[in-house]
Amino acid sequence: MKLHHSEYSRSFNLDLKPLIALGILIILICIVGAGFWSYKAPLHSASLASGKLVTELENQQVQHPTGGVVEELLKQEGQKVQKGDLLLLLSDPRLTSELEQLHQHLFNAQSQLDRVEAELSGEPIEWTSLHEIATPIQLQIRNDQVALLNQKRLIQKEKITSNLQQINQATNTQNSDKAWLLSDERSLKLFNEELDANSSLLEKGYVSKVAFLELQREYSSLVARIAEHKANIQKSQSKIAELISIQESLRIDFKHSAQEEKQDLLAEIQTIKKQISASKTLNDRIEIRAPASGEIINLSIHTKGGVIPPTSPVLEIVPERSRIVANVHINPKDIEAVYEGLSANIRLTSYSFRELPAVSGELIHLSADSITDPHLGTLFYQGKIAFDTKELSELGLVLKPGMPVEAQIVLKQRTVLDYLLSPLIQSLEKGMKET
Repeated sequence: MKLHHSEYSRSFNLDLKPLIALGILIILICIVGAGFWSYKAPLHSASLASGKLVTELENQQVQHPTGGVVEELLKQEGQKVQKGDLLLLLSDPRLTSELEQLHQHLFNAQSQLDRVEAELSGEPIEWTSLHEIATPIQLQIRNDQVALLNQKRLIQKEKITSNLQQINQATNTQNSDKAWLLSDERSLKLFNEELDANSSLLEKGYVSKVAFLELQREYSSLVARIAEHKANIQKSQSKIAELISIQESLRIDFKHSAQEEKQDLLAEIQTIKKQISASKTLNDRIEIRAPASGEIINLSIHTKGGVIPPTSPVLEIVPERSRIVANVHINPKDIEAVYEGLSANIRLTSYSFRELPAVSGELIHLSADSITDPHLGTLFYQGKIAFDTKELSELGLVLKPGMPVEAQIVLKQRTVLDYLLSPLIQSLEKGMKET
């Protein structure tokens, strides 16, 4: 009996060895297979990002540099507009008053220029028709210029008349001296003859010496008068020439003064016109027009009479034909593996997961630097993801700016072994740095 049991045990042990060997082989195959699979099997990781839908082109913000009071509101929130459409009419009493004053200054300067042109031509004033006279002030301005022209012409005429009178007086004096000179020269001729005759009679004793000497004194006096007449004639001639020169200077000075005033007025008119052009530009901009075609959003004024502060946003226009993209915040920890061109899966959180699957997309933009959230104070990188238009068309989705989204940006492939060894490698690197 004991012999039989011993033989049975030996036989059982011999039969168990192949099974153990097979089990070890299977375990080794599983270990090697798992290792090979972990080395070769690809796993996808993703960077989670959230955000909202926006237009790819930035919204056009509409504002006004000086502001004003709303006179008329022509468009409403959500309304479609075309580029150049009139949106709002504003009023700014300050600009209107300034423009009116500039036009008044221009009218005044132009009226003065018309008067100066008349001074130069010697003709009546020909008014330049800037516009029809609409106010009593403008009529008074022209009347004043007519009065000024008449006054200046009268003063000029009086000066010339006075000068002519002096010329006439000098001419008359000269003519008188010439007449006396002619008379005295004739008398001198007779005196010469008389002296010659009396000289012979004096020698014969027929004429007394006293009478002869008296005749000589009269002769000398006549010669002196003739010399005086000649000097007076020369003096009158010089005075007449001087007065004629003064008369010519009066005319030249009158023209020269008018010419200088004309140049000053032309420069002033040019300056005023530039100021009017600048003021008109500001006035024209009171008409707020659409800078681009699109849809109005964020309209800040809804009633007539509302006040728009300077440079304050009035409304925004969502550009027409601008595709909708997802604007998402990307975690800075993932930024090393995130780059433009990566695929992404986008979920519209406004819809149920059951109603709408994730839509494929592509990361088309990544900000060059991190941005600080003004509310939370956290850092993020801004990314823009474009939707697969074919999928959108198949799903029949209509995207609206502002809809919230969650996106999974698919990063580069890694193996299971990478994931298993990464913590160990990082721990070793950290330990080596600390040592």
